[in-house]
Amino acid sequence: MQDLLIIGAGPSGIYAGFQAGLRGVKAAIVDSLPLQGGLLTTFYPDKPIYDIPGFTNIRADHFIESLLKQYAPFAKDVPVFNGEKIISLQAISEGYEALSETGKTFQAKFVMIASGAGSLFPRKLEPVPESVLPFIHYSVQELQRFKDKNVVVLGGGDSALDWANTLLPIAKSVTIIHRRQEFRALQHSLDTFKAKGKILTPYDIQHLEKHHHVIIHLLQNQTQEKLTIETDEIVVCYGFLAAIGTYQSWGLDAKQDGIVVNSKMETNLPNVFAVGNASTYDGKSKNIATAFGEVAAVMEQINIRLFPGKKHVYSSFLKR
Repeated sequence: MQDLLIIGAGPSGIYAGFQAGLRGVKAAIVDSLPLQGGLLTTFYPDKPIYDIPGFTNIRADHFIESLLKQYAPFAKDVPVFNGEKIISLQAISEGYEALSETGKTFQAKFVMIASGAGSLFPRKLEPVPESVLPFIHYSVQELQRFKDKNVVVLGGGDSALDWANTLLPIAKSVTIIHRRQEFRALQHSLDTFKAKGKILTPYDIQHLEKHHHVIIHLLQNQTQEKLTIETDEIVVCYGFLAAIGTYQSWGLDAKQDGIVVNSKMETNLPNVFAVGNASTYDGKSKNIATAFGEVAAVMEQINIRLFPGKKHVYSSFLKR
């Protein structure tokens, strides 16, 4: 039996593995995806991240590489099991037993859920004619596809602004279309884009069609003014839909925006914690820096419960 089972091998899960290794906590990391890194690896490898302490910006795949390098000294003691989607979590005498879709079981005294919001699905732009589908993107996997193209980015959050700013020096033009006047993005990102890009707000998309270009028919939702624009590619950044039913089937108190936790990141199940995008509480700020602080707080709680009265010193590792 492990001391700790970490569900999720995204940034929070990888960092939790490193923290477990530092403390001598016997742990394992499981993830349904074939690679470590979560959404940053799967959807956003080329996306710059602007809110990581110590970096002006860092590309998502480079950030994951750095996390894995930090975790690497403990990889044997805290192994990662990829391709293992946990489908059930049951209490046993000494802790919990998790069952994966492949039939593999994992037993641990403590569980840390770091798997984001569970299974995530991009919010789709609908309806989209079949002729337009090849030009709709929910992630940017190959930046060169957009070289010298006219690009429209749909959305008003950090992801939309980050992609729009990334595409500015590559594309012929970049236009953001958002259905609200206000944005939910960092002000610096918005100011940076405004200097070179075009913003259309508040507009709703009425319908799309394909001729020589993709034609977008818009309606200004305050004045009811109609507008038609042409583009070559459309990047949709409407966020993700979470399938939280799995968490609820485990007996966890979960809302649409995550598993409910207290100030110690404890869920309603004893010795089960949730961090990062998997958790929710009043005042929650969903970003990587916050998630890392939550991981550290959980590891301190586990450390106290596993080794009561023992003070850990990490200098031996730091001197390597």
